[in-house]
Amino acid sequence: MGHGNRAGSCFRTALALAFRRLTTPSIFCCHAVLLLVCCPGSIHATIQRRGLPVILPVVDGRDLRFIHLSSTGIESHSRVAQIVQDDMGFLWFGTQDGLQRYDGYSFREYRHDPKNPNSLSGSDSFALFKDRSGKLWVGSDEFLDRYDPETETFSQYRPDPHDPGRFEGVLFDISQDRAGFLWLATDHGLNRLDPATWRTIRYQNRPGDPTSLSSNFVRSTFEQKDGTFWVGTSEGLDVFDRSTGKVTQHVPFPSNFLRPGQSNPYLLISFCEDHSGVLWVTFSYGYGLAVVDRHANKLTFYSLNGAGTDNTLQGGVRAIHEDEDGILWLGTSAGGLLELDRDRKGFVRYRSNPSDRDSLSSDQVNTVFEDRERNIWVGTTGGGVNRFAQKPLPLRRYRHEPGNPNSLDVDYTSAIYEDSHGDIWVGSIRALTRIDGKTGKFKFY
Repeated sequence: MGHGNRAGSCFRTALALAFRRLTTPSIFCCHAVLLLVCCPGSIHATIQRRGLPVILPVVDGRDLRFIHLSSTGIESHSRVAQIVQDDMGFLWFGTQDGLQRYDGYSFREYRHDPKNPNSLSGSDSFALFKDRSGKLWVGSDEFLDRYDPETETFSQYRPDPHDPGRFEGVLFDISQDRAGFLWLATDHGLNRLDPATWRTIRYQNRPGDPTSLSSNFVRSTFEQKDGTFWVGTSEGLDVFDRSTGKVTQHVPFPSNFLRPGQSNPYLLISFCEDHSGVLWVTFSYGYGLAVVDRHANKLTFYSLNGAGTDNTLQGGVRAIHEDEDGILWLGTSAGGLLELDRDRKGFVRYRSNPSDRDSLSSDQVNTVFEDRERNIWVGTTGGGVNRFAQKPLPLRRYRHEPGNPNSLDVDYTSAIYEDSHGDIWVGSIRALTRIDGKTGKFKFY
């Protein structure tokens, strides 16, 4: 089945879901916020005028087999917030208790050691980034470290306490622009760091100055392909001119963005520009997913099947990634992993199922990462790290699912036969089962 057909029809059988065809590769760097540069189609224009969310259908998917990493190291760190791959192929996981390096077989732990000045400075890793030179930058607690893979040592950022441009506070995000500067998003403003000299310049909100940042609670930064530089703050999205240090445009959040009891300083934001040039933004609460029409200066939010208790996006989105096929993967705060097809017409949702050992290990997804071999890695809270292949095998697994009458009575089977009508007969220790070749329904004898 062609990939375009798969994207155009969300309601398909599990067997058809397993077949995918590669389209023209097109991948861009993603962080955790989504913005739309333009809203194509009259439907988006109508939705924006009325301030309504875009409602897309959602179906539950079962075609992916999630592999859970199992080791003493990763099990002791149930929350994995960041994943990167270094130039040597090692995968790095940022956890609440230091870093984990994975070589495909085993783990190596990196923690703070008071007796070792070249060890990691903090414990809880909030930000993890690989720069163009291959070095890793780690934001943990209120520290910033650089890891050199050649020496396998950490260098600590030690600012002058009297330097007004110094980095301070919790570091939420690290990015690098085309000029090579690193940008640090903190709760004390935005810092530009020269990786060659470690010199920093800080930009903050100045009350009464509309050209300054909209808030000192900065959550992420993102540079588009055309050079536009975005800064996501607790009060909105700013277009930042790096040559002048001034904000040239501010896209505010809608007045009803916050729900009762929520506070903007705790908001997490991420950016991703997709293959068609659309800039997406994700938020850790509310509807969670939006696109930005820069010309209209508005956000358009997305919803699953409208409002309601089953609206996965209402719990917020913490991670976004576009793979080489143009599919968007969204990690939600409580609704599992979402797949948004290339045509952006519908969601497929993958959730944790305690009775299915091949399902997602936790519905709280913090980060989504694609490695060089096109495997997708998912960092969760409460379930460690999961991995699945981009191209699942063209097979459907039949097994016993408690409470599901359309599944095998037991997992153990001793015989299988396909008759002339295309029906499948399965023999087990308790029953003979017929699986209708056309409808897929089960009948037990």
